[in-house]
Amino acid sequence: MPAILIADRDQTERTGIRWFIQSSRLNFETVAEAVHLDEMIEYINNHKPEVVCLELEMVPSYRMTEITILLRQYVQTVICLTAEAVFERAVQAIEFHSISLLIKPLSHEQLKKSLFQASQSSLDKHRQNEALESASTQISYPALFKAQPLEQNEYSMVILRPEKKEHMPILSHWLEQYNIPYPVQYFPLSKDVVCVLQIPKQNECIILQQEGQRILQRWASEYSNRRLNIAIHPASISATSLNEMYLKTINMFKLSFFKGMQQLFWVDNDASFYSIDPFLTPEEQREWMTLLEEGNKQGIKNWLYENFTSFETPYPEPELLRVRFTSILAQLRRFMKTYYLDQNHETEAYYHNIFDTVLFDPVLFKIVQEVILFVFILIDGAERQKEKAATDVIERGLRFMEQNYHMHHLGLKDIAEHVGMSPSYYSHLITQSKGRSFRSILTDIRLRKARKLLVETTMTIQEITDQIGFTDANYFSRIFKKATGLSPRAYRQQEKSKKSKEK
Repeated sequence: MPAILIADRDQTERTGIRWFIQSSRLNFETVAEAVHLDEMIEYINNHKPEVVCLELEMVPSYRMTEITILLRQYVQTVICLTAEAVFERAVQAIEFHSISLLIKPLSHEQLKKSLFQASQSSLDKHRQNEALESASTQISYPALFKAQPLEQNEYSMVILRPEKKEHMPILSHWLEQYNIPYPVQYFPLSKDVVCVLQIPKQNECIILQQEGQRILQRWASEYSNRRLNIAIHPASISATSLNEMYLKTINMFKLSFFKGMQQLFWVDNDASFYSIDPFLTPEEQREWMTLLEEGNKQGIKNWLYENFTSFETPYPEPELLRVRFTSILAQLRRFMKTYYLDQNHETEAYYHNIFDTVLFDPVLFKIVQEVILFVFILIDGAERQKEKAATDVIERGLRFMEQNYHMHHLGLKDIAEHVGMSPSYYSHLITQSKGRSFRSILTDIRLRKARKLLVETTMTIQEITDQIGFTDANYFSRIFKKATGLSPRAYRQQEKSKKSKEK
């Protein structure tokens, strides 16, 4: 038996309609009342009465859209009441899909006619739903995976996919508690829940849109950190079997890769994804290695944005884009090995995590962001390795000079060969690191050794000249005086005099 809600601000009107329903023995099991608009909304959401008698003056213009959606979604029959016989009220009643617009004071004959029509319509609808529910019980899991022809009943399909497979048990349990006001069967799968519904053809797309949005909103309010996507196949899109509907519908989840989560996707006869060559060309490989070697973070960021975030419908196949990312990861792997970054346990683990992200993350933009962050870490790591390598090379060269300063013909070429570099590049490194040339550093080492010999030995100036790697005593004396302000002999005398005074 249907239920009716009388929504009117006038208690006399509500009482009169209630009495009329009871005295006329109309087929309403429940008769409820609402005094205010919000009270009406709450009752409709909670109880979904088949019939609503609504005083139009209760609904302000700014809430028209809200009430229109509510009535179309949950109420089968609307009877509108008004004290104003004006065009605007007639438009309002049409918007609510009202079966009649009754002018106050109410005519008993018109009221009886409208209520009887609403009662019969609700009973007919109830019988129709029972028949649909009976037919729907014949649907089984195999129908989703076998090309079995559809029966005379037409079905709509809604598939829900959580962001992570591990959220499936929560989603399945949640749907058991969720009320969809139409015959529906749920088929939980490994990463989706398939809902097969039977919805009146009239306003089918509006109903599916409203239900889809309501599911997304309620799920988000209850599980804000667990996102969801929904794909919809309306009955108006032709399909020969539930299996064909299922395949078309899950195919729409590919759009999640480009558009993200908390989305509604509609099956479209024109929906398609095009193929691409997923591998980097030789030119692109060289470009990547150049950007990496130069440490060009902005260039890499721009390249990834241009190549992965500027798609428009139709979109490329998501799996081919994933393969393209793995082609980029191959270049990153080469770069890591060049600078021994793969020997760092944290960096190596990060690389494998990025690989998993590329293969399995459902959203393209997140993959792009994660790859950018990883590339920046690699560039910083390579720069540290370069600095460390340069420092090691310089120190090795300095130690070689300390050990071989006495060689008369010791030159930049000898040092460069020792560290395995070209003379020009080593000269650049040492000047950049120490702020002085190779020749200046070698001269300082030799003069430091000369001062030690002048003070601690009785060797002649010529002997000291030979000992520290100079070939000309006069040249040595000039260089020594330029550096200390004293000739070698004067420096020896000065240091001896200091020692004598100390004694």
